[in-house]
Amino acid sequence: MNEPRTISCTFNTTFAQIVKIDATLSAFKLACEHVHRSIPPNLKNEVAIQALIYHQIREEFHLPAQLAIHVIRRVANTRKLPDQIVFSNSTVYDVRSISLRPTDWTVSLSTVAGRERFPLVITNYQRGLLLQHQLKIKTAVLSSKLDRYWLTIKI
Repeated sequence: MNEPRTISCTFNTTFAQIVKIDATLSAFKLACEHVHRSIPPNLKNEVAIQALIYHQIREEFHLPAQLAIHVIRRVANTRKLPDQIVFSNSTVYDVRSISLRPTDWTVSLSTVAGRERFPLVITNYQRGLLLQHQLKIKTAVLSSKLDRYWLTIKI
């Protein structure tokens, strides 16, 4: 029997946290669009793109280091697809920019205003999956849908 490898969940936020999340999602999307417009159209190599624009992304969009790297990665990967390029209003996190604390089932995310901790809204089944995988999150995607924030966690 195949077990799920992704867990989708919401989390609770305060108004101050909503402001920080929205600012992070917006900065990430704007940074992707800026990088795509600013570098030569045929450039698809992450390392080459990083050499050209990484510091500018950090300074101009106030993104944490790892989120700036994910901007570059998203632009490079999107350019490899033959379809029209559109950047969604979502942010990618990896082990350096997200952490999970099982004692109170909160998740810590990097934002443009520093780290923030959010209480997850998850079921016992989802908790069991996370514990079964020793709480090791490979990546997570933060997105906003229907006035709620969603984390799609890959374990």
